[in-house]
Amino acid sequence: VDISRERVGAAVGLAKKYKLLRARIFCTDGQVFDVPPHAILDDASGESVDRGGRSFDELYSSQQSRPLWSSYPYRHRLGLIVPEVQYDRVLVDAPCTHDGSIKHIRKHIASDWKYYEDRHYERDELEQLYNLQLKLLTNGFKMLRPGGLLVYSTCSQSAAQNVLIIEKFLNANAQE
Repeated sequence: VDISRERVGAAVGLAKKYKLLRARIFCTDGQVFDVPPHAILDDASGESVDRGGRSFDELYSSQQSRPLWSSYPYRHRLGLIVPEVQYDRVLVDAPCTHDGSIKHIRKHIASDWKYYEDRHYERDELEQLYNLQLKLLTNGFKMLRPGGLLVYSTCSQSAAQNVLIIEKFLNANAQE
């Protein structure tokens, strides 16, 4: 899930290159993404048709919830589609200031760091970025099944974009 068509296009290229068997790629806002995972059961599995299975078109009733790209089993609607409740694994690779990315550091070195602070250290913009990171992490967790694996990552070295975001998330989601 990514809001950027360019990054989604790159993900589609990688999914095709590595021939991912079960992948769906959505171009939408990860803060509000709520399309559930699902299993595709083939006729050989012996699963009953009355298990709440839906067709591809029923599962993706709105254009907004349709994946931009799906791997073979999803594209060809093989077997019965059974909605699951939550995902087994969620990766939140959140947008950041890129201060830990060699590619971006080289770009800023080439421009003598002229615009780095202007682009990345405006207080309002940083607050918006921190809020976005927290919302992406919170929604990713919401989509995760109990006992599942959640990974939160950025390419920033900033504690404010890593440790502090995780602390805010944990404080807001502490079990009483």
